[in-house]
Amino acid sequence: MRNFFRPAAIFLLFGLGIFPAGCTPSMPSADIPNRPTESKQMAKDLADQVDAVLIRIDPASEQQTIEGFGAAGAWWAQDVGGWEDERRDLVADLLFDREQGAGLSIYRYNIGGGDGENIADEWRRAETFEVAPGVYDWTRDANAMWMVRAARDRGVENFVAFVNSPPARMTVSGLTSGEKDGKTNLAPAMYAEFSRYLVDVVRHLREEEGIPIRWLSPLNEPQWAWSYKNGQEGSHYGPTEVLELARVLLGALKESQLEDVALSLFESGEWKSSAVYVDKLAGDPEVWAALPHLSIHSLLVDARRQRSVYDLSAAKPPGQAALDVGMD
Repeated sequence: MRNFFRPAAIFLLFGLGIFPAGCTPSMPSADIPNRPTESKQMAKDLADQVDAVLIRIDPASEQQTIEGFGAAGAWWAQDVGGWEDERRDLVADLLFDREQGAGLSIYRYNIGGGDGENIADEWRRAETFEVAPGVYDWTRDANAMWMVRAARDRGVENFVAFVNSPPARMTVSGLTSGEKDGKTNLAPAMYAEFSRYLVDVVRHLREEEGIPIRWLSPLNEPQWAWSYKNGQEGSHYGPTEVLELARVLLGALKESQLEDVALSLFESGEWKSSAVYVDKLAGDPEVWAALPHLSIHSLLVDARRQRSVYDLSAAKPPGQAALDVGMD
């Protein structure tokens, strides 16, 4: 059996949520200690229940190569980027500054599908630059763009432009939250137009904004049955549709002389159902050769499934585009 942790170029990108101290959306307020003494007692009680563990690190034993750590801007950046300068600068410094903060080296910018009239929660949708086919208002998504520039100015050199849904006009349902029955929402006649739209946005980010986009991720967690019931941007794609979009988008990048922008596919929502997508992509030599890595979200970790996908992907290094760290 192949070594599960063989050397590979892997990048980890953390989904980031910003909430009041000690709170997450899944934590009821009644569970939050309201006095320092309660917090200290809880910590002591936990410590009493845990046996000491000795961890030895052998620097000579190499397992995998981690290309970087980063953050994704969906959907907190469109709020934080609009804060007053002192507060938003502080957040950017803590995330990206190599001396004063975490020094994250990768940033994922969300190319929004549009406000989405049926998505009530503004934390689950994002503006699109497009105002008409081939016409753009680059002043849109200003708050999120502030954070992209802040990451660039603090030394981040690796950027991913990623998409949750095509703009509403390109979808089957006319919505950015998915097709009504959870099927593929990108209209069959819109693959080429969607690809041109993404190329236009990436070109603007690179040439006009000076954002060095290295990877373009055109879809997100395609195996889920995204529909209006989910309340956020999203679209289902089957394996054949993922492959077809990859073919069209690679052609559009080549035609636009953006061949140094690589595709990041396929942002799988879990390891369990990834194999069928990997198998389809690997069956096309041209597409497979163009993929620098496989992007899989480790939100639902299953070691056995991870091993099977690693074995199937052969020399293609998996890149974790999201890692659950207990936040939304």
